[in-house]
Amino acid sequence: MKTLLIIFMILFVVVSIASMGDGKNKSKTPVKDPYVERVILEDKVKDLVRSALKDPDSAKFGNITYTKGVICGNVNSKNSFGGYGGMREFMVTKDRLTFNDGGAEFRKAWNAKCAG
Repeated sequence: MKTLLIIFMILFVVVSIASMGDGKNKSKTPVKDPYVERVILEDKVKDLVRSALKDPDSAKFGNITYTKGVICGNVNSKNSFGGYGGMREFMVTKDRLTFNDGGAEFRKAWNAKCAG
């Protein structure tokens, strides 16, 4: 059930990113405030990340950036022992949420898309 919720939240974030468009207003509808759009997207990303944590209410977010079709950020939350484990990097792409697991594959993707 938790996996289904995470998949739904990822799709919701992806649709939100896609709906932001290329920044050009091609219709006669009023231009949306980009700051408001960013705040809404950031809230959705935080909800997605929280849904994957052991203690969602303890989440403390660091910097969140949007580059190269990827949302990158840091989060600190309580572990199974009730203590904070330190900031942990995460990436949200169009089809997945990935946390830094200490592996070379994540580090390579982070350096290519988030570091900069």
